[in-house]
Amino acid sequence: METIKGIIKDKWFEMVVGALGMNLLSTAFAVFVDNNPLVLLFSFGTIVVLVMLASIMRKRLAHPLPTIFQGRALAVHRKGVVLTIGLHSDKTGSPCLKVIDRFKPKFCALIGTEMTFKHDVGRRIIQQSGINAESFKEEIIDPTNLDNIKDSTMMLIHWMMGKGLGSRDIVVDITGGTATMSVAAYNAAGELEIDTQYVYSEYDQSRNKAVDGTQKALLNT
Repeated sequence: METIKGIIKDKWFEMVVGALGMNLLSTAFAVFVDNNPLVLLFSFGTIVVLVMLASIMRKRLAHPLPTIFQGRALAVHRKGVVLTIGLHSDKTGSPCLKVIDRFKPKFCALIGTEMTFKHDVGRRIIQQSGINAESFKEEIIDPTNLDNIKDSTMMLIHWMMGKGLGSRDIVVDITGGTATMSVAAYNAAGELEIDTQYVYSEYDQSRNKAVDGTQKALLNT
């Protein structure tokens, strides 16, 4: 109730003027259509719909929402890719390898854990992708430390920018790794106004493997 009272208190002048204006317009229109009830009802409904659409558009313009594209993320050309990786990111057909193969970036950075480093996941990804040592960086993070992951992601983004890449040349792919890695990397990219993407796949539960051809790249920009 307090919210309603507050709205009335703050907006009473606009409400009165709007009501008077609508009354005058409706009276004039009624005379114009010779008080035809069907025409009046249809016109009133049209006005209500237009007012609602205008209100929605005004709110969207005042508070623009992130743009989500299904399947179009990989259509955007990227020169630099930062990827969170897990123990299976080096497997044939993995989202990580598909992303790198699609972009063929000039610079590639991987965010992994001690476990992925121990199993040479990053090294095998780079070997399969054909990326040279000067264009590659790998950061080992603590998957339980959000600040560590965030700082590492920002450092890798700044490294790419130092190589001459603009913010729209870079994307952070948060598909691989743990949920904490994805969340922290997403936050880091957001603070630096860098796009993020996630490759969604349908899974064959019997084999615990992504179904090839079902991948959709979701882009947050």
